[in-house]
Amino acid sequence: MTLQIDPKRAIPRAEHERTAKVFVGGLAPNVTSEGLKEFLSQFGTVMDATVMFDKATTRSKGFAFATFQNEESVQRAMDASGIELQGKQVGLPRLGSLRTIALMPDRD
Repeated sequence: MTLQIDPKRAIPRAEHERTAKVFVGGLAPNVTSEGLKEFLSQFGTVMDATVMFDKATTRSKGFAFATFQNEESVQRAMDASGIELQGKQVGLPRLGSLRTIALMPDRD
């Protein structure tokens, strides 16, 4: 098995303190970090987007973390409704102080 390293850019403390991190849940297995970053960039500058993978199976865990450059971008994302990522409707509920972007389950 080949070990894959995913290097990330070091973010200076002052820059990091001005950012807004969100949890993205319910991702389809084929969503990539780059695809997620591209999708979220419609709301503002995305500094980082990381889809989490199981180290043993290398399969997506179905969630990610993304860091926007500012709170205004987070608010635009939270205000969006009816948008889709890879065929799934995206809902943006606010859960207390945790900012969450969750994909809505399929409705049959």
